[in-house]
Amino acid sequence: MAGNSNKSEALNLASAGLSLGANTLALTKAVSDTVITGSSLVDICRDMMKWLARERIDEAEFEYCTIQTRGLTIPNERGMKIREKLAYTNPQIKKLGGLNLTLAGSLGRMMAFDTELTYMVTTVAAVMAYHDQKFAVDALCYMVQDTKERHEAGAHKKGINYPYSVHRARLRPVVGKITESIALNVVNSGHHFRDIPEELEKFCIHTVNPSTFSAVVMATVRQSESDVLLYSGRFYGDVFLWLQVHYSGILEVYIGGTRLYQEVLGHSKGRIKMLIRDFCKPEQGLHGSSTELLMSVDVSGTSVPILTRSEGLATGLSGANPSKRQGLYDIKKANGLYAHSVLSPSELNDICATAQAIAKWLLELSVKPINDTLFGFQAELETTVVGATNIGHLLKHWPVIGQMKFGAGCKALSIFRGLSQEDKEKFDEKSPTLHEITEYFPIITTLLESIKSRCDCTNCLSLGPIGKGKLGCLREKALTLVFTLLAHTIANGFGAPDASGVVDVDLLKSSVQHLLAELITKDTVLWDSWFAVAAIVYMGCPLDIPNLEIIEGATSIVAVQYGSLAVVGRWVDIAAELTVSGCFGFDIGEGRLCGVSDEFAVVQAERRMAASLAAAEILQRPEATFDNSDMENSVVKVETAIIGAAGIPYRLLTMVQSNLHLRIVDPSDAIMSLCRSDIPQCDHKASEASNRTEIAPGVLELWDLDKAIGYWNTENDHVELGLHPIWTTAVCDSHLKLNVALSLSFHGCIIRGPRLCLECAIQLAMASGRLASARRILRVDVKSRSLIKSST
Repeated sequence: MAGNSNKSEALNLASAGLSLGANTLALTKAVSDTVITGSSLVDICRDMMKWLARERIDEAEFEYCTIQTRGLTIPNERGMKIREKLAYTNPQIKKLGGLNLTLAGSLGRMMAFDTELTYMVTTVAAVMAYHDQKFAVDALCYMVQDTKERHEAGAHKKGINYPYSVHRARLRPVVGKITESIALNVVNSGHHFRDIPEELEKFCIHTVNPSTFSAVVMATVRQSESDVLLYSGRFYGDVFLWLQVHYSGILEVYIGGTRLYQEVLGHSKGRIKMLIRDFCKPEQGLHGSSTELLMSVDVSGTSVPILTRSEGLATGLSGANPSKRQGLYDIKKANGLYAHSVLSPSELNDICATAQAIAKWLLELSVKPINDTLFGFQAELETTVVGATNIGHLLKHWPVIGQMKFGAGCKALSIFRGLSQEDKEKFDEKSPTLHEITEYFPIITTLLESIKSRCDCTNCLSLGPIGKGKLGCLREKALTLVFTLLAHTIANGFGAPDASGVVDVDLLKSSVQHLLAELITKDTVLWDSWFAVAAIVYMGCPLDIPNLEIIEGATSIVAVQYGSLAVVGRWVDIAAELTVSGCFGFDIGEGRLCGVSDEFAVVQAERRMAASLAAAEILQRPEATFDNSDMENSVVKVETAIIGAAGIPYRLLTMVQSNLHLRIVDPSDAIMSLCRSDIPQCDHKASEASNRTEIAPGVLELWDLDKAIGYWNTENDHVELGLHPIWTTAVCDSHLKLNVALSLSFHGCIIRGPRLCLECAIQLAMASGRLASARRILRVDVKSRSLIKSST
C-alpha cells in the first residue's frame, strides 16, 4: 500500500510539472504529514523547488546530500523539543502591523520534521551556542565523512585526522546552504537550547575545533550502549551541549574529581562520564593551555581507547564565537567582540558608563516634526525645550540602559559640543568620518585617550585617527562596544526583546555612525536610519541604509523580512490607533510576510496617489452650515498588498476604498500628519452654543470622507485667497477614517474632540497663516474610546 501511495504522489507531482528524488520527496512528505496536515504535497514540493532555484542548487546535488546525511543520529527527547516549538509556531498565522503573515515554510524548518534529518537542525542549534555557521558546516561534513569512511571502532585512537575527501567537497556547498537556512529560520528565530546547567555555569566554557567535535560526537553515537569515559583538561561546553540534546543514556560530569552533574537523557543503557581534570573561571585572566582530550570505552571491564587528541583544540573563551540570540546590552557575548579577553574590567565599566551617558543625552533631545516629506523629526541639540516632545517620547519602550548601574566612567567636561556654522557647511558636501564624529563627543574622545595608552598597534602609536585601526586595536574595540550599546538602546526602544547572534558588527557600527552623522550635521532624527539600526540588532539583517537602492515612488521603510523573522513599523496599520508617543517602534513576528519570497527583503511604502482632478472643478460647495450631530457615514475599507521583484526593495500598497473611490495612501503620511496636528481644547461649554451654528459663506466646507478620498490632495484647492475655505469632516467614528483623512492632509490638522467648539477650531485653523496649506478640521467621536488623547 505504501508503494502505491508513493507512486500516486509521484504521478501527482509529475502532472504538476515537478520531479523530486526519493529522499527529497520523503522530506516534503514528512512536512506535509507533520506540519501542515491536509495541505497539498504539490504546494510544499513547489516551495522546495523554489528554494533550490533561489539558492542555485541542482536538484540532483540536493538529493545526493539528503542521501549522504540521512540517519546519522537521532536527537533525544530534550533535543526534539525544538521540533515541538517549531510545530507550535508554524500554525500561528496572523497579522503583523496590518500585514498578513503566513507559514515560515523554509527548508531549515522543514528538516526538523523529517526524523532522519532532524539531527542537522539540532546540531546546528547546539553548535551555534558557541560557534558560527562555518563551524557548523565543517562539523556536519566531518560527521558524514566519519560515518561513511571510518566505520571501524577506535579509528581515531592514534589521533584525529579527516583527509581530503571528494565526497565531502561535493557535500559542502549544499550543507552550507542548509546550515544557513537553519541558522536564519530556526536559531535566529529564537529556537535554540538553554545554556549550560546551573551547576556548571560558574566554570569557564572552552571549545574544540570542528574535526575534534565531529570525532567525539560520532564516537558516542557508535558507542551508545556502552560505558564511555571522556577525559579532558578543560570543560568543553560545545561537546557537552551536543551530548545533552542527542545522547540517550546517562550523562555525568566530574570536575576536579567531584560529580557536579548527572542526568538520564533517555532509555539507552549507555553512560558517558565527562572527567575534567582542571577548571578555571570566566573572570580569570589566564585560562591555561591544556589541550588534552582522550576517549575510551569499557569492554568487559577493560578500558579500550577509541580517541586521542592532544593538539589543535581551541582554549579559553576566545575560542568561542556564539551566534545564537543574546540578551540586550550583554557586550561580553556580543558577536565578534569578546571584550573580556582584551579589555580590563575598569575599561569595560568606562565603556558602559560612556554609552549610558550618551544614551541618556539622546533620549532627552527635544524634537519637532521635520518640514519635509521624510518621516522624521528635527532635533534641538544645544538646548532642552521644556515640555517639548523628546526622542524618548517617540520610542515604543523606554530603554533600560538608563537604569543599569555602572561606575562614574571617564570624566569629561561634556557629552556633546555643537558644530560651528563652518563645520555644517563643510558637511553639506560630504558625510563626516568616524574620527570627525567622535571629536564632537568629548566623552568619547576622553574614553579613547585613556585606552590608547595601553594599545600598541601602529595606528595608536602613530596617533592615527580612529576608524583606521586594524582588528585588535583597543581604541577600535572600545568604540565598537560604545556603538553596540547605543544600537542596543535604540533596538530596546523600538521593542526588541533581545539581540540576534548573527549581527555583522561592522555594518552595525557604520549604521550607528550614519545615524549620528545625520543627527549632528543636519539635526535630523530620521525613521529609516533609526529603524535600520533596531532591525540589524534584532534580526541580524544586512540592512545598509546609505547603500539602499532608491526606488522611484517609494517612501519610508515599513517592514523587513529576514529568514523567519519579520518586523513591521507600528504605525503601518492605519486601521489601528496612531499615536505620536511610541511611533518609533516595530511589531515583531515569526513567519513570512505574504508577497515576500526572499530570505531578506526590505519593504517600502508606495507613495500616496495624487487626486486626478481638482476638487473645486468637480464638487459643488456644500452649505455654509455645520451640524454638531453629523456623523461620518461613508463606508471605508483598507486593503494591503506587497509587490515587487526579488533582489530589490518590495513595495507596500495601502489601498483605501469608499463607495465611489479607490486610492493608494501612504501610512507614513498619516503618522507625520498626526505629528504636525494640534489637539486643542477650549473653555466654552456646549450649552453656550446652539446645536447648529451659522457660518459665513466661503469660510467652511464640510466634506464626507468618500469624496475626500477621491479628491483631497496635500494642498487645498488653489482658489482665490479671499474665497479660500477651511475644510472639515463630519465626526470620524473609527481609527481608520481618522487616519485616512490624516494621510491626505500632509500639513497636519486641527483635531476637534468634544472639548473644542467649532468657532475656536475655525479660528485656530485660520490663524495658521497658511493658505493653500491651511489646516483642515477633523472631528473625532468621544464614544469611540478617545481616538486621540486630548492634550492641554
